[in-house]
Amino acid sequence: MNSLPKPDPLHPAVQQRTLIQNEAFQAAINGEPLLNVLNILARLVKLELGSHVRTAFYLAYPDGKRLHAIEGAGDMDPAYTAPLNGFPVSHDSFCSGYAMATGHPVHTPDVFQDPLWQPYLPMATVHGFRAASSYPILTRQGKAIGSLALYFPHIHQATAQEEVLAKAITQAAALLLAPDTQNLEHTRAEEALRQSEAKYRTLFDSIDEGVAIVEVFPDEHGRVTDMIWREANPSVERQAGMGGWVGRRANEIVPHLEQAWLDAMTGVYQTGEPVRMEAYIADLDRWIETYYSRVGEAGSPLMVSVFRNITERKQREQHQEFLLRLSDNLRAESDAEAIGTIATRMVAEQLQADRCYIAHLPKGEGYGSIGSEYKATGLPPLRGEYRFADFPDAMKRIETGPLIIRDVFNEAGLSETDKQAIGHAMGLQGMLAAVLRKGERNHFWCLTAATLTPRNWTDHHVEFLEDVAERIWIAIERAKAGEALKKSEAKYRTLFNSIDEGFCIMELIYDRAGKPVDSIFHEVNPAFEPATGLQNAVGKSITELVPGIEVHWFEIYDKVIKTGEPVRFESYNEETQSWYSAYASRIGTAGTQLAVIFNNVTEHKQREQEQALLVTLGDRLRPLTDPVTIEGEVTQVLRAHFDAGWCYYVEWEEATKLGVVRRDATRKGLTSLVGEHDVSDVPEFLELLKANPLLAVSDYEHYERLTPALRQRYTSLGFRSMLVATLVKQEGLVASVLIGDTKIRQWSPPEQALLMQVTERIWAAVERAKAETALRQSEEYFRLLVTASSDSLYRMSADWSQMLNLKGMNFLTDTHQANTHWLARYIPLDEQPRVQLAIHQAIQTKQPF
Repeated sequence: MNSLPKPDPLHPAVQQRTLIQNEAFQAAINGEPLLNVLNILARLVKLELGSHVRTAFYLAYPDGKRLHAIEGAGDMDPAYTAPLNGFPVSHDSFCSGYAMATGHPVHTPDVFQDPLWQPYLPMATVHGFRAASSYPILTRQGKAIGSLALYFPHIHQATAQEEVLAKAITQAAALLLAPDTQNLEHTRAEEALRQSEAKYRTLFDSIDEGVAIVEVFPDEHGRVTDMIWREANPSVERQAGMGGWVGRRANEIVPHLEQAWLDAMTGVYQTGEPVRMEAYIADLDRWIETYYSRVGEAGSPLMVSVFRNITERKQREQHQEFLLRLSDNLRAESDAEAIGTIATRMVAEQLQADRCYIAHLPKGEGYGSIGSEYKATGLPPLRGEYRFADFPDAMKRIETGPLIIRDVFNEAGLSETDKQAIGHAMGLQGMLAAVLRKGERNHFWCLTAATLTPRNWTDHHVEFLEDVAERIWIAIERAKAGEALKKSEAKYRTLFNSIDEGFCIMELIYDRAGKPVDSIFHEVNPAFEPATGLQNAVGKSITELVPGIEVHWFEIYDKVIKTGEPVRFESYNEETQSWYSAYASRIGTAGTQLAVIFNNVTEHKQREQEQALLVTLGDRLRPLTDPVTIEGEVTQVLRAHFDAGWCYYVEWEEATKLGVVRRDATRKGLTSLVGEHDVSDVPEFLELLKANPLLAVSDYEHYERLTPALRQRYTSLGFRSMLVATLVKQEGLVASVLIGDTKIRQWSPPEQALLMQVTERIWAAVERAKAETALRQSEEYFRLLVTASSDSLYRMSADWSQMLNLKGMNFLTDTHQANTHWLARYIPLDEQPRVQLAIHQAIQTKQPF
């Protein structure tokens, strides 16, 4: 279109354009914001071309080589225009960039047919346009200072009417923009700065972790000796457990701050390298994990501290670590008194108590007794009997719950009698007792920790003591029965490893129906890539980086955008095969941008699953006494944990080349392997197991260590992979636990180690059950013998000095008390020397007489 028709001044459209131009000029004269003025001109497009055509205004940067959108001018979605900031203005460009470089309009009837538009087609699809026209905004001297862009939802050829309309708008816009371009640029820079500050202020104020800016005070050697808090977000008070930090020095708030914290800040101050650490702060009575980084150049005394309270996590870790140490220390002991001594000492040290003792509290007898005990150096023992009547209110509490006394002399609800007995007679002021009961109120045993001074017992202390009390009682009872304690304790590793958080600023993308379908990363911090595995994410969409991302991520983000409520969540991503803990919050009061903090917790999740397995096995095996039942429980739990096709426990009879499987667990539709298996035709299998206590076969077809015959045996059943843990004792091959599957499996090192660990526990549990079964059978045989015998039977002490009634036979006087006069009472006087000699010889030779 080289020439445009001359407008008729009396035509209604021309009059309308003139009126709106005048309205825009008047608005500018009245001091209206530039955005309002340009939107008055953009209204002409709606009036003449229809509401389906959208508009945008672009302005050249001062160097004239790039353009940016005038945010808020026109009705094109900012989510489309904002990413175009910095678009080149040149003859090699296109659309608005080319129009401004040449001074001529540019029309694209179908963006899908223009190769230059290929990189922007996803954005065109999301924002719903198919054609576009760009008109340069020229000053009277012919200099291009900006452009007007029109976007059409369908394939469209530009018309003469549009040319005339665009000319009217761009001429007016040139008059409005030319004198104020530099001021506008300055205003825009200020606005961008405000928006940037708003984003980070939102992150600062809404982040779950405590964030503080601190100023450190180094000595002449550059070692930090103190600091002052300059700024703190709202979470600082919750994470630290107290407020009033800003403007105060460390030696005021935490006067006994541990040296490790000052050393960490010294390292950051001197090197500029950020530091992550976790340690206990005694003044706050909590564990803190902190990430320090320097603000500014070398020598700057300012640092950012991002921290969180990990006390609960540490207490759980210490709890689990203690349970493991307790189990390990008690497992080797078979003497009840030794178990009590070890356990009370360990509990006292863990709780930092002055005393710890075990008390027997038989209901209804009026007396209790203290047995095993630990006492601090210099304290007298408490072992002995005590009247319940001296502790009336304490005994009432014991009937229904744990006994918690924080300060005996100021404890509400304690009688003077209790205070006299506990506080004066026993010399205790703080007391915590975990009680075991039969039924609801029938107490019989308790574990007590006590202090010489008042003690603020917490819920964690109560939970801890109740947990260990039952375990200690079980250990003691089993020791009394003559069996060594073989409890399976879960070996908890650190629940959370200290990993750097990654955060990003992202924008959620919606389709025309308002459904969230994608997101674009605008900013990421250095820790984002190692935390998420996403490389070079800035400017890219999540679907581009992770094509198979699950929909629920978008749903969570959408809820945060719409409600403004931040959310912390954990989720698994199949594409990266990783678990993430994330905290998302909206930026500002409205909009589609989010601040998201990521932690990769995959390793933690794996450890949790392993630990849960060990706990589950321990809990399910503890009450079982039948070996076959134990094997059934174990195989079910392991198959479910490994999500495998088979799991079975096989005992080997190496001499006969026979494997016995009494119980197994299989996926639905697979063949059970219960029964006896003759492996004499593949003896190399037993040799392979003996030489390799842990055997991991990822794929039978490519595992050369298995002979063809052995492969055929397993593949005929449907096996494709297997993991085998084998126990080899002095007597040879003992047992194996085998996990098998119908697909190729890459058995990870943690899986292999876990199965090896579990196998030892399973074998110990099975052997214990066998021994207990044999003992029960032996006792039953003896009971039948005594019942059926016509002879007179009675029991004697090992040195034959005492005779006791054999219950139920009534051969001697019906008494359970020892009788030391049996020889004179039952053997004639003249026969006594001969009987005594016969007894002596029988004892020496271990023969009957």
